[in-house]
Amino acid sequence: MHNRTPFFLLALGDAVTLLLVSLAGFASHSQALTANRFFAVYLPLLAAWGLYSPWFQVYHPAVTSSPKKVWQPVLAVLLAVPLAVILRGFWLGQAVVPLFTLVLGLFSALGIGIWRLIWVFIRQAKAPAWTK
Repeated sequence: MHNRTPFFLLALGDAVTLLLVSLAGFASHSQALTANRFFAVYLPLLAAWGLYSPWFQVYHPAVTSSPKKVWQPVLAVLLAVPLAVILRGFWLGQAVVPLFTLVLGLFSALGIGIWRLIWVFIRQAKAPAWTK
């Protein structure tokens, strides 16, 4: 992107979306939210997203401007979650739980998918009429 502001806002939105997914997980289990347990989910998820997202070109203008391309960031986060869960297991010294991987993957994909659709529609609404 020539103008870095949209990239920054989109990346920030991705990070906030994953933050909300992480918080929702704790809230759904009525678990005490400690910094260590929260960061053990959120930081590995953010790191894995950062590693996988370039491979799927999730910040390329062709992907960020089309609702038909929302599958790319959704697939990227689905594939990033197993790595995030493995990193979480190392952090906490616990085994990887396949059901946790599945649930985190599905909710992360849902969150990123919804956020990216919102992004596309906001960007399309702001685009000049001659570009539509």
